[in-house]
Amino acid sequence: MAARPDVGTAHGAHVLDSDVHAAPREDEEDKEEEEEPRLKYQRLGGSLSDLLASPTQAASCLAVSDKLLVLGTRAGTVHLLDVKGYQVKRLQQHEASVVDVCCDRKGEYVASCAADGSVWVQSLYTEETARFEYNSSLSAIALDPEYASNASRRFVVGGEAGKVWMNNRGWLGTRDTVLHHGEGPVQNIKWCGNYIAWANNVGVKIFDSSTSQRVGFVDLPDNSLHPELYRPEIVWNTPNTLIVAWPHAVKVATLHTSNYRNSPGGGSLLRPSGIQVALEIATSFTTDYHIAGIAPFETDYLILAHTGGNQGAGPERPEIRIVSSLNWEISSDALPIRGYEHNAASDYQLASWHPSQPLLAGDKESLTNGEAGRKRGFCSAENGQEPLYFIVSPRDIVQARKTDVEDNIAWLVSHDKFAEALRMADKAGERIRKSTIDSTWDLYLQSFLEDEDYKGAAEMCSRLLSDNAAAWERCVFEFAHRRKLPVLVPYVPTDQPRLRSGVYEMILKSLIARPEQHKALLFCVQSWPKGTYNQAEIAYVLEEEIQQEERYTMELKEALAEMYMLMGMKEKVFYLFLELRKVQVFDFIEQNGLYSLAAKNVRPLFLVDAKKAMKWLVDHASELPPSEVVPQLAEKSASVDAQRTLLQYLHKLYQTGLAAAAEFADLQVSLYAEFDRKHLMPFLVGSHHYHLDTALKTCKRFRCVRENVYILNRMGNPEAALSMILNHIDNEMSIEDALEFVKEQRDKDLWEFLIEHSLQSPSLVSQLLDHVGGVDAVNPLQLLERIPPGMHIPHLRDKVIRIIADYRTQLTLCSGASQILRRDCVALSARYLSQAQVGIHVGARYFQEEAVNFLHCNMKCSICLGALCQKEVVIFYCAHGYHLDCLSEFAPSGGQSTSLKGCIVCNATVGRSR
Repeated sequence: MAARPDVGTAHGAHVLDSDVHAAPREDEEDKEEEEEPRLKYQRLGGSLSDLLASPTQAASCLAVSDKLLVLGTRAGTVHLLDVKGYQVKRLQQHEASVVDVCCDRKGEYVASCAADGSVWVQSLYTEETARFEYNSSLSAIALDPEYASNASRRFVVGGEAGKVWMNNRGWLGTRDTVLHHGEGPVQNIKWCGNYIAWANNVGVKIFDSSTSQRVGFVDLPDNSLHPELYRPEIVWNTPNTLIVAWPHAVKVATLHTSNYRNSPGGGSLLRPSGIQVALEIATSFTTDYHIAGIAPFETDYLILAHTGGNQGAGPERPEIRIVSSLNWEISSDALPIRGYEHNAASDYQLASWHPSQPLLAGDKESLTNGEAGRKRGFCSAENGQEPLYFIVSPRDIVQARKTDVEDNIAWLVSHDKFAEALRMADKAGERIRKSTIDSTWDLYLQSFLEDEDYKGAAEMCSRLLSDNAAAWERCVFEFAHRRKLPVLVPYVPTDQPRLRSGVYEMILKSLIARPEQHKALLFCVQSWPKGTYNQAEIAYVLEEEIQQEERYTMELKEALAEMYMLMGMKEKVFYLFLELRKVQVFDFIEQNGLYSLAAKNVRPLFLVDAKKAMKWLVDHASELPPSEVVPQLAEKSASVDAQRTLLQYLHKLYQTGLAAAAEFADLQVSLYAEFDRKHLMPFLVGSHHYHLDTALKTCKRFRCVRENVYILNRMGNPEAALSMILNHIDNEMSIEDALEFVKEQRDKDLWEFLIEHSLQSPSLVSQLLDHVGGVDAVNPLQLLERIPPGMHIPHLRDKVIRIIADYRTQLTLCSGASQILRRDCVALSARYLSQAQVGIHVGARYFQEEAVNFLHCNMKCSICLGALCQKEVVIFYCAHGYHLDCLSEFAPSGGQSTSLKGCIVCNATVGRSR
């Protein structure tokens, strides 16, 4: 069988009263893993301690009803107690020890019997009381379950005489009827519905009170020794199921009813109504311990076991064991009953109550309130729908009940199974007290913190706390106490639930004071919604902290910028963004219209992000005009990089086609000449905003020859421009540049100037001869004739040959081009003539909508001489017109009228003239 855990130990059940404790049993140490207890126990207090204080007042029996507890004592007193053990009423006293007590089904009448043969039946709500005397010692009594509503007022008693008497009231008074006798002392009697069961030395007899016949018998088990010495336990589980327990055996009998058909056989008995009752033993098993009491527990059995003392040792504590119908032990709890060292198995009793209705709260006055008292209970239970079990000993009564959800949670918590406990609490919902959930959560959190698993604790809080604001605040304070708030910060809720503002402020101040946590601080400031905390107070703390240089970080300033933003202090945000070089400053300017501030801080914007600043300033040239941007970039103290930046800015403005920077064209020319020569010429050509004389001086200063040539030419001085070209040949310019320049000008005087200047240098003459062959304005022969005698021209012969070849090639090209031109003219003329001979098809709609003037010309068809209006016609360029129908007669075979070549009239006239 499974190990038997002790109450209050690691293997024990729940004990609610601090007086009930148990020491660990040596034989239970190092057992298998502990199972969750099925029961919890509570020692009855209240008045009970005083009532049982004297040995003569020891408890002898107990009955439980829906309303109260009925306690009999060895002194002969019957006490009514509530479920907490407080005395509600004291009933009439027997002269000998009370051996049995019972109640009717409604709990309105209480019956007791004593060893002296006396019986008391008393009403709880009226003055009705009945006393009976029997000539032998009694041991059991049972009231009719319907005693309160049955006028016969029946009850059954039995005892040492071996007789079972039924007492009932008739017209002539009460009388006793012997139901059974002769099989030894009657030790126990239980009545349920119509069935009465009693136990004697032979077994248990079952009697049907409605037919006055015995309907079943449960025989004594084989291992029963001296049955007269031990009281069998009888419990009706259902109206048809009887549980019988002897000291070392258990039998469960079931009564089956069926219609009578044949003669009954075996142990079946016939009822007069024709119904046959058969008894079947459904379960039977034996035990190695003494059974002091038994009761149903769900589908299993709850047994009060007494094991007796081991050899050489004192008595052991009684145990509550839950066993299955196959005698498999499910759980076992040892109970530290007061005075158990002096108790034998017969000193214990197990009384149970299975609710037919919830237990209600009551008071002493209800016992005298008549009908009102009948409707109210006198006991209270935390959960009246659960069965109650009472373990009775001479000096102590312990209540047992099935563990509820809170008990299960408490057990899981005591074994560090916090997650499972919280899941159970979540499923239980409103059945669990909030304090239970809070305490469980607190212990779970402490288990993480004691293991220094702070991240696990934070994740647990996020997962399990949900909208419990109070628990969240306790968690925050716990982490703050351990200086681990940064671990919890990402999980702290800011909505549903929202904590008190002071909690958030405490978190932020804690993070501010620790430079290594400033990143976590920035996360909080950026992610927590507005109104969560007092921004002004936190901003002040940030400002004070920033003044401490040794604790200053960039994240701290970013947090201050976010705080200013929440407070609407846009200007301070702008300057902090500039200082922090935050790219968001550009969007911030646009969103808040801070262009005036931006215009005063152009250079800092370029320090934030030069490329983005450049594009942004160009895109917003209307809000930040160049007249405000350029002066800041063009300061005398500006570095070379700043001047290059200015040039890029002006260049991009020029590329966008904006004329806003026209006033800075001269400056742009200077910057191009100094830093970006390749873009100078395109600017000089494309722009008309710069001053020519200023640009000329700039180009001369920076020796920009080509640009100088362009400006001189533009100023109307081509001779000076050509002279500059010729002066820089073999340096930056070439003879090709000179020739190109002269060609563009188309000025014979410039050609003459070029030739005169070239004749002064053999190299220039040589280069000129290389390029003059294809120039119409220069006669190569005249150029050769003007070469001074004696001037040595390198490779003159080859140059002359090349000139002649170029000339011949030019003639050939001209001749070929002329022939091609003539052929094209002829082909085009023929094509024009062919197209002119084809008539134009005109529809009738055209006459109606477009050709109004044409209608007034009175034109007629050249064939039928009819008017051309309202019909489809064909018109020729010779001004003759024909109806399409009339013209079809002259169309070529298989062709259409519109495909006719030439006017019929004109063709006929030409033919006659020929």
